[in-house]
This record gives sequence, structure tokens and C-alpha cells, in this order.
Amino acid sequence: MTQRLPAVKDRRYSTPARVSTVIAAYNAERTIAETIDSALAQECDGHEVVVVNDGSTDSTAAIVSGYDDRISIFTQPNRGAAAARNAGVAHSSGKYIAILDSDDLWLPGKLQTMVAALERNASASLAFSEYAKIDDHGVEFGESMIGHAPTMNEMMRSLPPILTSTLVIPRQMFDRAGGFHEEFRRQGFEDSWLILLLRELGEFEYLPGKLTRYRVSVDDEGADKYGRGLPTFVALVKKRYRARGKRLIKSAKNLQCRWMLSKVAHQMDGRDRLGAAVTLARIARLRPTYFLSSEFTGRLLLPRNLKRLGDFTALLSGDRS
Repeated sequence: MTQRLPAVKDRRYSTPARVSTVIAAYNAERTIAETIDSALAQECDGHEVVVVNDGSTDSTAAIVSGYDDRISIFTQPNRGAAAARNAGVAHSSGKYIAILDSDDLWLPGKLQTMVAALERNASASLAFSEYAKIDDHGVEFGESMIGHAPTMNEMMRSLPPILTSTLVIPRQMFDRAGGFHEEFRRQGFEDSWLILLLRELGEFEYLPGKLTRYRVSVDDEGADKYGRGLPTFVALVKKRYRARGKRLIKSAKNLQCRWMLSKVAHQMDGRDRLGAAVTLARIARLRPTYFLSSEFTGRLLLPRNLKRLGDFTALLSGDRS
């Protein structure tokens, strides 16, 4: 069973919008203005931007309030990304729901392109695109290579790297799926769960262009930023899919292990031997056989990682030469 979204009768706009962009923001003072600006710059008829201030304790609220009536603002106690996005959707009116994280950016034409794709396929349950990866300074250093819209069978084998900020969802499909599951108290895997439910409801529209810029911060390792939602995701998959979900759970745990390995690399570079040892122990608890996988050995044998291992071994032995 899916959860029921809260009913909101008194939406701000008496005339329904065509597209509602929902931005959930928690302590996003460094990036929220640039994110909102990229949404407002979209040339899309009937577009509203709804920002949910999810209990921020920094200057996020003050920055957001400076946009006056160009956006709709709602404030709530901190409840996590899933609940904040649901609140934004409940206070919006668009036929289509576009999700934008508070540190990501949209490129020009993103909404027009994706809404047009959905309107060509009335049975589609979601549209998504490729995306560029940017660092804290906005410099692009990589891009996604998803390549196609996944089938349900593919999704049950491995989580597709579909980014939340690329999603545009018909409201009726969002409601039928039950929205973001609010058992996810922290960010991480709540989007994967919703994407799974939406794939049950219909096909996906895949747009090959890079229409979103995804900010990847060195300070926000996936192991800590996204990993807290993994136990909830695993429990939901077990309950809904039973034995069929075993490969999907393995895929999700492998993804968390990859994030933790990236964290280990940064800890080694920072000569944090205790931190690296703790993170390696977390991997062992999550998936002991991960260290025997070809994925692990393949990453270990990369020249930069072999150098890290050598430096770290020397550090552990007390060799400073």
C-alpha cells in the first residue's frame, strides 16, 4: 500500500498552473538563490515555483523571502526531504510536478523539453534526462550516461542513476504512487523508491540531453548524505517485492559501499587513518563479500588508489619517509 498525501484545499493560485517546480530547502544558504534563479529562468507557460523551507537554521529563510511574489514559500519544522517535497506538491497546482534539489541547477529549455515529451505520451508516468556533474565552484567535471529508459525488470536488477532534479512527473501519477514515502526521515533512496513505484504505473520518457547540473560537493560524501535512507529502502523492497527484490537490495547496498569507498579515499588523502578504518568496517558490516567483488578489486587496482594504499600502509606502520 502507498501512503496518502495530505489534502490541501486552499492552494495559492485560483487558476491551476501547468508546471509546479518544488524545491525543498534545508540550510541551503550557499546555493538556494542560484537554484531558484535557474527555475525562474525557465521559459515555460503556466509555471509556478514552490519553495519549502524545511526548518532551516541558517539564512535560507531570509534569502528565499527576498523573492517576494515570484515564488510561493512554505515553512515547516524539519521533517526531511521526502516530507518537504510532499508539502510542496500539496501546496502547488500544476498538472506536472518538477523536482529540483536546493543545490542543483536547470539549464535553459529543461521544462519545455520535458513537458513536451510527457504531452506526447499521455500514459508516461515520468520524464527524466541526463545531467552534468559540477563541483562547488560550478565547474563541470563529468556527466551521466544512462542511455535509455529502464524497464521494470532492469530496475529490479539494479538501481538506475536517475537524478531527482531531472524528474518531471504528471500529478495524477505522483498521487497514484503516493508521493515520496515519509518513512524516509533523511535524504537518501526516497527518490529511488518513488521511481520504482512510478515505473509500475507506466513507461518513462528519456531525454538524452544534459538538462540539469548536479552539484557534487567533496564535503557531502554520498555515504553520509544519502546512506541513512538505505535501511528504510531495504525494508520497503522486502515488504513489496519479497524474493524478487533480492538483486535490487544487493544493488542498493553495493551503491552504498561505493559511496563509502569514495569516503575512504578522501580520508586516506587527509591522513585520517582512524576514520578510514571505521569506514572500511562499515563496509564490512553492510556487505562482507563486497571486498571479494570485481568492482572492489577493479577500483583498488587503479593507479591512484594503489598509491593511496601504499601511503596509508606507510602511515599505519609509522614510516614518514
